[in-house]
Amino acid sequence: MKKLVTALLLIGLSCGLTCSDDCFTVLAGKNATDSGCVMLAHNEDDRGQALFVNLYQILPKQTPNSPPYRLRNGGTVAAPSSTAGLFWIEIPELSYADGYINSHGVVIVSNATPSKESSADLKDGGIGFMLRRILAEQAGSARQAVLLAGNLVERFGYSDSGRTLCIADQQEAWVLHLVRGRRWIARRVPDDQVAVVPNAYTIRKVDLSATDQFLGSRDLISHAEKRGWYSPREAENGFDFAATYSRVPLDRNRGNYLRQRRAIQLLGSDTKNEETEYPFAFTPRKKIRLQDLFALLRDHYEDTPWDLTDGYRRGSPNRTKNRAICTESTQYSIVVELGRTFSFTDSAPDILRNRIWLAMRRPDSNAFAPWYPEIAVPDTHAFRPVRNALASHFDPGNKPDVLDFSQPFRVYAHLSKLVDQDYRSRIRTVRREWKNYEDYAIKNLRKKEKEFVYIHRIDPALAQRMIANYLERLEFLRWFQALELIRGFQG
Repeated sequence: MKKLVTALLLIGLSCGLTCSDDCFTVLAGKNATDSGCVMLAHNEDDRGQALFVNLYQILPKQTPNSPPYRLRNGGTVAAPSSTAGLFWIEIPELSYADGYINSHGVVIVSNATPSKESSADLKDGGIGFMLRRILAEQAGSARQAVLLAGNLVERFGYSDSGRTLCIADQQEAWVLHLVRGRRWIARRVPDDQVAVVPNAYTIRKVDLSATDQFLGSRDLISHAEKRGWYSPREAENGFDFAATYSRVPLDRNRGNYLRQRRAIQLLGSDTKNEETEYPFAFTPRKKIRLQDLFALLRDHYEDTPWDLTDGYRRGSPNRTKNRAICTESTQYSIVVELGRTFSFTDSAPDILRNRIWLAMRRPDSNAFAPWYPEIAVPDTHAFRPVRNALASHFDPGNKPDVLDFSQPFRVYAHLSKLVDQDYRSRIRTVRREWKNYEDYAIKNLRKKEKEFVYIHRIDPALAQRMIANYLERLEFLRWFQALELIRGFQG
């Protein structure tokens, strides 16, 4: 029995390192979108039926002589006297699931990207969970976040096998690949292009002399030579980071390969041939709209040979061998618009410049609703107060029961479960309802933002209350509509 348990654990570990079970991100430069915004779209995928998503708003802080950050494995990092405000999307108990958007307009999400590095060169147990939190509290730009991350990784060593942080601000977007230990590489997404990041390293050619495009460890190549992964004499096309450091290359992992290819099909040019290598970024065939990213995050390869459900006749597309972009393990989806401008004014307040569209649990069966990172989140959207949430992240106490519908996340999770039970008939109903909701929210928010701008010039505090009240009404409308759909499906 002991040998069997050990074998099962090894299989599970291997799958966690090689299967495409975690997360998916798209980054669009400001000249690649119809709004002129930098945009980030992300599906957060984590396995577990009892998981819960908390939403928090944390105000900027001035804390002279603040205590140091304490890393999970024992290290400490000096804390600054002031920190940015945060919109924090938390999944308690998990080490790498949280997302952040700070008051400087810096957004940070992550994807698991296993490396082949097996020797952990770590100081004080390395850095992992707290890395994103430190970046979110301190970084005033995406580039600054990348440099700070690189400094911390080189100082402590990264404790996970490998990970990609996708980081964007109002001007630019970066893809940052981390390798277990002290190596890292980052590349800027060109302003007129789009980068697609499944659970695989996507940076290939590296030029650290071009600091406007690349940042990274100076010993990235020499370390690979020492480990026997790269030989300048044998490499025909020079150093290729993804090919050198990946545990499983992108073209050998079907789930990653198909998701990247599908995104390029939907946003770029239709790829008819079985390509095995895609560029780091590509030019979209048309300017990307908000709704394009909603659709992408909901995609299951519909109307392609990769759809194994025969148009849902064979059941839910969230549970097939072809790992789709939207899947059973998707816990939340976000689309973030950064550096928004307004045709009716040049003097909109900063609180409206960045906007989040968030779908709880799976986005195929739930709606995207808007929020601004600097507006307070309703207390109903977390099961514990924010004051002790970080300290108790890995020991959160009792989570709400799976049928506790006083918690909106449980409502959205249950709706996703019901849709999966009869996907072909129920998905039509939820699509219709949520399309109406999203169309209304997008159209009506255009009108309301004119009011918000006008009131903000007169009374900023009143404007913030008006914005919060309006967003809460939209959120409760979504919540109650989900409850109505559940009642309809349960008879």
